[in-house]
Amino acid sequence: MSNSRAEPLCDERNIIRKWPDGYQVHGVWANKDLSDVSATSSPLGAIMFLEQSNENRVSPIGNRIDIIKRLLTCVLGPAESAEWWDKSLKIMGDIAKDIPCYRVNFDLSGQIVKLIEDAVSRI
Repeated sequence: MSNSRAEPLCDERNIIRKWPDGYQVHGVWANKDLSDVSATSSPLGAIMFLEQSNENRVSPIGNRIDIIKRLLTCVLGPAESAEWWDKSLKIMGDIAKDIPCYRVNFDLSGQIVKLIEDAVSRI
């Protein structure tokens, strides 16, 4: 992680799509003040749910229902249609089964970076 070049895919929202070769994260540009948003996509290797805390810890979330509950809180957008919700719920279930998810508690010291790097290196 420290040897790669990071580039922002979006300013606040992501789209996750399942392709034949795996999941990809696609950015959505919605802020005119952010000019360096990449038009590329990236493979989805893990999802980390961030929580400010008094400690630094990366904990795997192994329960599929807990992952889906957390993903549901991240879905943005109006109730487009029943078909849209069916597709969204299906991909959330697939992600909960296929993609490692973590709860990341962090303080403002910056020490969480090493813990995240360690967790990502094991994926």
